[in-house]
Amino acid sequence: MGVPTRTAELFLFAVYVTFSVPIVYSDITRFRVPDRFSLGGIACALLFRAVIIPASLSQAVVGVMLVPAVFALAAAVTHGGLGFGDVKLAAFLAAALGPGRAATAVFAASIVCVVFFVVDKCARRERASRFLPFAPFITLGAIGAYGAACAGWIA
Repeated sequence: MGVPTRTAELFLFAVYVTFSVPIVYSDITRFRVPDRFSLGGIACALLFRAVIIPASLSQAVVGVMLVPAVFALAAAVTHGGLGFGDVKLAAFLAAALGPGRAATAVFAASIVCVVFFVVDKCARRERASRFLPFAPFITLGAIGAYGAACAGWIA
């Protein structure tokens, strides 16, 4: 008898949050997303899916290819506004949460980031920093997407 899918998904979410703590700290303090956490997280999530919930592995692999492709395009367009550490973090997000929840998380993260930027710019009454660490917003989006999935609002 295998592990129930909901329990396995909760475990993957816990892995994502655990790896996200040092990622968020590093991104806030140094504008860097360490590969050892993002790439290590991808490996852990895909290995866990392969062993515990193999039915979800192919969907996660597709997500690991598609979600970061969108981020890579955005990184190329923004000329350094979005770094490739964020691209690898998006791949980890897709591996851990699946492509649908990852897309929801990225959408939510983008909205929260824009709102934060506008509020920051207005509050300072001066030019806000052009660069914001995006990993905290991605992690907040992931928490929101997972919560929405648990509530039955998204698949």
